Amino acid sequence: MKKVFFFKRAFSSLTLLALALAANAEVLIVEQNKENSQKTEKTSYDLGDKPVLTYSGDNLVVKTNNASAEFPLGTVVRYYFSETDPTGVAAAQGEMGYLFVTEEGIRMSGFEPSLPVSLYTVNGQLIQEYKTTEEGSLEISLNGQPQGIYLIKLNTTTIKVIKK
Repeated sequence: MKKVFFFKRAFSSLTLLALALAANAEVLIVEQNKENSQKTEKTSYDLGDKPVLTYSGDNLVVKTNNASAEFPLGTVVRYYFSETDPTGVAAAQGEMGYLFVTEEGIRMSGFEPSLPVSLYTVNGQLIQEYKTTEEGSLEISLNGQPQGIYLIKLNTTTIKVIKK
């Protein structure tokens, strides 16, 4: 019985991989139910990071070049490949300001006044939301945050920042 279950899982993973390649997908998305809520949470992985799906006990395991995550199968709604990131990450459009990475964090200037800016982990979890000043500047502190990759989202533009 366990062999049949294993082969079903392997077949579904291979089928999804084939669909991703055929559709020119860019990201793997795992949707899971949030704890004590009807809402689903999406976690996305860039296919350039070569995500590998496996199963360990009752968990779906996703490993990439940069990260590893386990999702209890009871909470996983679905996983699929998509051409676009569900967080709205898109190519830069229009005129941009300046972004400087310092030891303390990120300093931005030359942007639109009161521009919404969001700071995310590489796994797509929102850390904090900000707004630029009336002069179009903003300072985001990364003190207290672990080393790793962070995403700064402003309008349709997302900038990847690495804290070493």
